[in-house]
Parts: sequence; structure tokens; C-alpha cells
Amino acid sequence: MQKHASDSSEQQAAEAHIIAALAAELGVPIGPGSVTTAAGARMNLDGYSAEHRVLAEAYSRHGRLKPAQLHKVASDALKLAFLAQAVGGNWRMFLCFADQTICSQLLSKSWLGHAIRNLGIELRAYPLPFPMRQAVLAAQERQVMVNSPT
Repeated sequence: MQKHASDSSEQQAAEAHIIAALAAELGVPIGPGSVTTAAGARMNLDGYSAEHRVLAEAYSRHGRLKPAQLHKVASDALKLAFLAQAVGGNWRMFLCFADQTICSQLLSKSWLGHAIRNLGIELRAYPLPFPMRQAVLAAQERQVMVNSPT
């Protein structure tokens, strides 16, 4: 059965792999989670560990981020910083990517890169195994075709 053009299962699998790589690097269990603040704001996270005070978001995209994708990264950075502040205490916050190109893009002299660093958010890149990388690239191509103007 052929996948729908907008299917994101390849990215979801890759993001789980990225979070597992972060967990291995830190030596602590990290998995998807949901946190609700005292004010009732509920946020889902790709990576979360209450015990080890870790908050993380993962991205499987390969290649430079486009403006809308940069906005998603900025939104996730704000979510991490807000959540850490709202819950209180010291948290390690991570934005994790499958492609070092994106980390380099964010480490540039852009305002977003400076803001991410100033908020104490750490950037990580975890390359995907070749078959998973190829699947993500194919999904990106398929999704571009479905999102193109007609």
C-alpha cells in the first residue's frame, strides 16, 4: 500500500531514534512526554525525563531550514524555555537534529541562534543510520510535492 503524500511516519521514527541517541549520550532514560503547568498549559515533548530534569524536541529534517521551519524551531525553543521556567528548578533543554547542517545554521550569527544559546538550550546533531536517512529524504521529497502550489 502506497503512503499518503503527507504521511510523516518516517520522520516520527527518526525523531524517536534521535531522542534515543540523546538518552544514550546522557546515560538517562528519556522518552516522549506531556507536562501540564500549574496554570493548566499542557505541552507535549519528544523527549522528557522528570527524574533527570531533561526537556527535548527532535527534528529529522535534512538540509537548511526554510522560514516556516525556523519558526517551528523558534516556537519549540520558546516552549522549552517557558516550560522549564513554569515548572521551576534546573532543567537541561535540548533541540536535537538529524543533520549537522541545521545546527550550523542555528549557530550562525542569527538572532534565533543567539536567543537559543542565551536561553540555555543545547543543540545536538545525531546522524541517522543510512536506511532511515534515505527514508526521511524520500518523505521530504514526497511532502514537498503535496505542499507545492498548483
